[in-house]
Amino acid sequence: MGIFGIYHFSLPWYVSEGIKMKRKCVDKLIGKYCKIVTKEPGEEKSYVVVGTVKDVDHDAGFITIESAQGLSCLSINTIIAIKPKAEA
Repeated sequence: MGIFGIYHFSLPWYVSEGIKMKRKCVDKLIGKYCKIVTKEPGEEKSYVVVGTVKDVDHDAGFITIESAQGLSCLSINTIIAIKPKAEA
């Protein structure tokens, strides 16, 4: 049975389902105007970026955003929240 018992065998299923759901939800935001809250590891403050999601690269772990400051990339791991909103 191993160290983790029954849960040891079911863990990969839960992990893979979570990754599929995250990919599906983020892909729906491509081309939409969004408010994105990010927080870098080790930082105390979080930052807000408002712009249009242009591309999502799941393999590299980046989201490309076009905002008032220009084109930028954000790491998916640093994103706390994403909220679609009406363009201003």
